[in-house]
Amino acid sequence: MARLEDPRLLAGRGRYVADITLPGMLEMALLRSPHAHARLTSIDASRAQRIPGVAAVVTAADLGSACRPIPALVPHPGMTAPRGPLPLAREFVRYAGEPVAAVVAANRYLAEDALEAIAISFDPLPVTLDPEAALRPDAARVHADLPDNCGGRWTVSTGDVDGAMTAGSRVIRQRFEIERGHGQPLETRGTVARWDAIDETMTVWCSTQVPHRVRDA
Repeated sequence: MARLEDPRLLAGRGRYVADITLPGMLEMALLRSPHAHARLTSIDASRAQRIPGVAAVVTAADLGSACRPIPALVPHPGMTAPRGPLPLAREFVRYAGEPVAAVVAANRYLAEDALEAIAISFDPLPVTLDPEAALRPDAARVHADLPDNCGGRWTVSTGDVDGAMTAGSRVIRQRFEIERGHGQPLETRGTVARWDAIDETMTVWCSTQVPHRVRDA
């Protein structure tokens, strides 16, 4: 399959979200949890909100009903207890790096500095680092409302597996441990949005480098 994007990237003509600058544009930085599992006991953003150039400091409480789990893009039917992440953590953090607060400011540097002005307290909870240990009945549960840490179970079978095992002249059993693999993009997920109050539309540039328009609902 012929690649279409290489010439402009190799020639330095690629356009990324970081290259887009709009009049009056604000930038956002996220305060992330240092804990893999903890109760969020308190958060005070008042000091950060008073910093000149900071437009807003947002927590889960500010989002109200909009702070609901992000659904899976392609949900698997075998997922019996799916739990999508929240836009901002509320009451608990369930993985290291989970966003807890967002600062919107005149530039990214100011937004990053304002994160340090947010006073936040955590009550660390037990964690389980081994996936097999996480399936044991006594393992610390990621979600207290679920009976265990298993989000779903499914079996894939093709042909007569039992018959092949019985009839085989030799049966070999092995255990495979495979590390996680994923893509490494040139640009991670990012978005620039511009609101047009006249026709009530929003133009969005995302890391696909393709702008699209969204009409206000």
